[in-house]
Amino acid sequence: MAALRAGPRAVVICPSNPFISIEPILAVPGLRAAIAACGAPVIAVSPIIAGQAVKGPTATMFAQSGTAPSAAAVAARYADILTHYVMEPGDDAAGIAARVSRAPILMRTLEDKISLARAVLAAIG
Repeated sequence: MAALRAGPRAVVICPSNPFISIEPILAVPGLRAAIAACGAPVIAVSPIIAGQAVKGPTATMFAQSGTAPSAAAVAARYADILTHYVMEPGDDAAGIAARVSRAPILMRTLEDKISLARAVLAAIG
C-alpha cells in the first residue's frame, strides 16, 4: 500500500477472474480504499469476450451468481475504483461508468500481448 500512497502512474487490473483472482486481492484490508484514493487512473482489462470467459470459470461463476456474464458485469464489480476499462470491440459497454477503450483482448501471440499493453497505456494516456 506504500506504493499506492507514493502516487503510481496507474493501477492496472489484469484480465482475470474477478471472483477468485482479483477480488480476494482487493479484499485485503485497506487495499481497495487505497486504490480509490491513490489519484492515479485505475484501468481494468475485461476477461470476458462476447459473454464467454477468455479462460477458466469466470462466465460460469457469473451465471451461477444470477448475473449474465459480460464485460459490463466485470466492470460493475470494480465500479467504485475503476476510471478506465479496456474491452473487446464488439462487446456492449452499456452501463459502464468508466472511460471505455476498445482493443482485441485475446492474447495468443507475443504481438497480441504487446498490442494489448499498448492499448492499456494509450487508454490511460
